[in-house]
Amino acid sequence: MKWLITGGSGQLGFAMQTELIFRGIDFVASNSNELDITKPLIVNQLVDFFEPAVIVNTAAWTDVDGAETNQSAAYSVNALGPQNLAVAASKIGARLVQVSTDYVFLGENSTPWSENAAHNPQSVYGSTKSEGEKFVQAALPADSYVI
Repeated sequence: MKWLITGGSGQLGFAMQTELIFRGIDFVASNSNELDITKPLIVNQLVDFFEPAVIVNTAAWTDVDGAETNQSAAYSVNALGPQNLAVAASKIGARLVQVSTDYVFLGENSTPWSENAAHNPQSVYGSTKSEGEKFVQAALPADSYVI
C-alpha cells in the first residue's frame, strides 16, 4: 500500500515521513514545487501516476496573519487544494486524510474540541481551513478523515 504525502518539506510532512519510514510503509512525499495542490490537472496527473491508497494532506497556507492580506492565495491552498485532492482520490478509490486546526473553532477551549463541534472561525486562515474540510467531506464522504 503506497501513501502520498503532500507538503512533504514542511514540519508536519517531514514528521509524517519519519513515522512512515519507521513503520515500513511505502510512500511518496511531494513539496509544493513538485505538486501544486491548487492545480486540479496536476493533482489528477500525479495521483493517477502514483495510485496511492492513502493521501495525507499536510500542505497548507499556515501564515495566519498573512492570510488576512493574501486571502485568495490562502483560499486556493487551504480550501481548493484539499478539494482537488479529494476529487482525485475519489477517482482512484484512495482515502484522504485532511489535517485540521483549532482555528476552525471559536476562540479558546479548556478541553479538547469534539469532532462534532460547530465551526466558527474568526480569521481568514480558519475560514479557509474550514472550507477545505467541507469540500473534502462533500467530495469524498466515505473515505475522508479530518484530523
